Amino acid sequence: MYGRRGIRCNAVAPALVLTETARRAMTQGQLSDKAAERLLPWACTTEDVANLVCFLASDEARCVTGQTVAIDSGTLAHRPQHAIHQWRAAQ
Repeated sequence: MYGRRGIRCNAVAPALVLTETARRAMTQGQLSDKAAERLLPWACTTEDVANLVCFLASDEARCVTGQTVAIDSGTLAHRPQHAIHQWRAAQ
């Protein structure tokens, strides 16, 4: 309905965004557990999320609409394999 007017609608779905508040709220063990769940060696920052939002709002993403974009350093892509590994280790 709005697409015909050139209006795009997308969602951004971040996992852990490593802010100062997150660092204070989480123990080192929790941060290590989160690190083990992602494919990339770094967690997302607020700047990473802002860059994605800016891209989606730009003309460079003019054909992107109706999408939910996960920004999670590979957490969702890694989770099934991570879960299997954790399950096998517990056996």
